Amino acid sequence: TKADGDDDNTASQFYERWERERHASAERNLYPDAIPMLQKLRMDHPSVVIGAITNGVGSPFEMTSSTLSEYFDFCISGEDSEVFPLRKPHVGIYKIALQKYREPVIPVKNNSGIIEGGENWIEENGCNWFHVGDDLANDVGASAACGASAIWVDLLEAYGQTSKKRVSVDSSKQPSWSTASKEDLDKRRIVGEKARESITARIERLSDLPDAILKTLEVV
Repeated sequence: TKADGDDDNTASQFYERWERERHASAERNLYPDAIPMLQKLRMDHPSVVIGAITNGVGSPFEMTSSTLSEYFDFCISGEDSEVFPLRKPHVGIYKIALQKYREPVIPVKNNSGIIEGGENWIEENGCNWFHVGDDLANDVGASAACGASAIWVDLLEAYGQTSKKRVSVDSSKQPSWSTASKEDLDKRRIVGEKARESITARIERLSDLPDAILKTLEVV
């Protein structure tokens, strides 16, 4: 009906406004060392490919008030049609991210239009894959299981990071937006503890990331 159509249109408008504000807020609250860190990565590794992997709808390419978007080559969202419902920590989202990485780097396709290479494509081509994230279960454990060198972003209190709260079994310490049940929190905590075994490096400041990567490459 016309009324239903009006409701759909209104809902869509509100969602679009929410998404615009979400990106604007992210830019307003961008950590001060984020851009300098990305600049240093580009300087240290001119051929680096930087991608964002998120379960939400946030994208650096929608953050145009700063220079953030200039440092990213692609973005994968758990809400993308080719990803959902294979969101982190599912291996599916990481495999799709690797496909996105491979396209601009070595676009070698077979007769079926599929990019060549097996599960060990990264190692076979002398590449290094670092996944950087703050969630032990979704980022560290999940990416390491797919072959990444996982760097845990365990930031100092001054950053106001919320990932530590997300694994607390005390509901009073959960972020206000969290809808996780006690069962969810218990499961996340157990998986997170297991993921500690997969940590390649741990950083407390974003500015520490370039050095952490260089040190890891020295070992490799």
